[in-house]
Amino acid sequence: MSARISTRISIRWPPEPASEPTDTLVLSLGGYYVDLRIDKATKGIDWALAGQRIVLSEDPLKVEFTHPIDSHCSRPGDEGEGQVDVGDFTKLPNGDDLETGEMAAPHMGGRVMPYEEIWRELDDDLSNEAWILEGTDETRKTFYGRVGGYFLAMQRHTQPNTEVYQYSAVREDLQNNEWHRKYAVGDVSAILAAEAISGAAGWHVGKEIHLGNGERYIVRALSQ
Repeated sequence: MSARISTRISIRWPPEPASEPTDTLVLSLGGYYVDLRIDKATKGIDWALAGQRIVLSEDPLKVEFTHPIDSHCSRPGDEGEGQVDVGDFTKLPNGDDLETGEMAAPHMGGRVMPYEEIWRELDDDLSNEAWILEGTDETRKTFYGRVGGYFLAMQRHTQPNTEVYQYSAVREDLQNNEWHRKYAVGDVSAILAAEAISGAAGWHVGKEIHLGNGERYIVRALSQ
């Protein structure tokens, strides 16, 4: 099962110049992905999303992304909830990938506009564990992803007595065989650390598992 770790180099909303206001990490494995974009200025969540990665065509490469978690949705029934986005990918001479398409531009009040993103694959020891887990609890939707030495977790839950969504996210990087927390945004008290999800022995894609917090998860993607 193919695994990929990537970061965004820039985003451009033509005719504006390219920039990169986020520290972005995307973990992709098989047909699923987890994507966390942290605003460099505020250290808050710029965008947290996770779901399926569906290849619509190989040449040219066109990919559809579903968003069971999408931090741009603030409450149930938001216009963007449940929507998908589609990107067209072109390999650049330096090995980076150019993604083009159309999506809602937050700085333009959600107006759908053309965009250009440059993505770069990160080197890592992909012989390490790789998996993506999706929680079964829809009231507190959770995704966990690990590919090599990178770990992402994100969660969407509803504020008490309201219908307003809250989002939280964690990123951890493996350094010298120890996990180091790079970002923890929002209420992460219900999010497990990477080291608390020990091993994938006995897992297989589609299997329902229980983690240390007693919650149930489905193994969406796995490479061992």
